[in-house]
Amino acid sequence: MRVGRSEALDIFNKWLSERTLLRCDLSFSEFAACFRGRIVSLTDDRVQVLSDDLVSELVLPLKAELNFGYGEPRSEPENLDFSGALIVFMAELPPTGDVDTICFLEIVES
Repeated sequence: MRVGRSEALDIFNKWLSERTLLRCDLSFSEFAACFRGRIVSLTDDRVQVLSDDLVSELVLPLKAELNFGYGEPRSEPENLDFSGALIVFMAELPPTGDVDTICFLEIVES
């Protein structure tokens, strides 16, 4: 489901305040990467995620051309439980084909 920028910021803010563990999946045409971390900083124009091992981080400028989606994951990689996913589309979705994305999956810690 598509969500607006303000809803995406609300989700990021919830995860920041609750120190939610996230799985961050980066999927670009030229590369892919994945790490687990928590949001450590959020403003109207950027989100910063620091890995749980404190070695890696992602600082994502929240530019106006970004689009957002929210949904429930279809599968459970590595047998983890996820309760929701916020997807950042790096460009407008084309009628066909893929677009570069960053997916933030909320990990349910037991």
